[in-house]
Amino acid sequence: MYKMKVCSIARKLQFYKMFNRAISFILLFIGLAISAQAQNYVRFSKSVDSVYESSPYGYIYVECNNTTADTFNAFVVLNQSQTNVVAFEDFFFSNKPIVVPPGFQRDTFKFDIYDNEDYDPGKKAVFTIINIEDTSFITADTTMVSEILNDDSFKISFVGAGRTVVENDTTIFIRVATNGISDSVTTAKVKLDMGNAVKGKHFLFNDTTISIAALARDTALIPVVILNDTVVEAMREANFTLYDATNNAILNVRGFTLTIRDDDLQPSGIIENYFSMIKVFPNPAVDFIQIENMPEQATIQVFDLSGSLLKEVAALSVSEKLSVQELADGVYLLKISSGSQSKIVRVAIAR
Repeated sequence: MYKMKVCSIARKLQFYKMFNRAISFILLFIGLAISAQAQNYVRFSKSVDSVYESSPYGYIYVECNNTTADTFNAFVVLNQSQTNVVAFEDFFFSNKPIVVPPGFQRDTFKFDIYDNEDYDPGKKAVFTIINIEDTSFITADTTMVSEILNDDSFKISFVGAGRTVVENDTTIFIRVATNGISDSVTTAKVKLDMGNAVKGKHFLFNDTTISIAALARDTALIPVVILNDTVVEAMREANFTLYDATNNAILNVRGFTLTIRDDDLQPSGIIENYFSMIKVFPNPAVDFIQIENMPEQATIQVFDLSGSLLKEVAALSVSEKLSVQELADGVYLLKISSGSQSKIVRVAIAR
């Protein structure tokens, strides 16, 4: 009997100790909660956020807790040393004042995002909180990173759609550039396509393979030598296209047209080039191409880039609406001829 009483007393003591520990933990938790509520702080409620560059705005999230009776001020500013986006090109942000009245509050600020065609992943804007008037405020989370996600594809293309020169013995350069930075080497081939300018007579050019280094934003220059002569001729055009260097696929719908104007004289003066008045639109086309200001009795021909004739029409007037519904999407050469003169226009069909 004595042993049973001793055991019972020992169990009661053990239970009492466990109860005291539980009460201590509860009181500690309540004390921490009260202490947390009493803290004064201004901080970002999100340390990282992401937004696509095609979005009009990015957002900054701030929360404040002020247990005092006074109102304080702070500012959200851009951290220039950690930001890699360009103001007025990728985004626009001006310093945002934060008013901290007594109590708890959340606020959201926005900044403008500009969409562009540059392929430039890894863009970010970093913001910080400064100039807190009361030093008792806790500001541990004072940095927010806004990742601006790129939604453009990497491309290589001609710089500009064309150029016009007057014939003389000189060299001009066709420029090719990427729209951003690639992780690998970018290669392409610039090839001569159909045109009424004659290689070896009006200009000199060799199909050229270009290479732009990885992690570089660069422009390749491809030379074209313009040849001078003493023959009076109409305006001539040489067309160039970008191809994949490995499989010869066209890399960009937009090509480059080099226009060579004559500088030789007839007794009556410079030859008049009526073909310079021809207008072709829309380009790209969907169902038809409108051709205006043609000479009388003109012939219209459509070729693919390999030089195969796909369509031929005799114009009935100086204005013609040419149907292209039977042609697949792609790039074609439109040739307008009358007598010994002709004009070639690169057109695209995109539905």
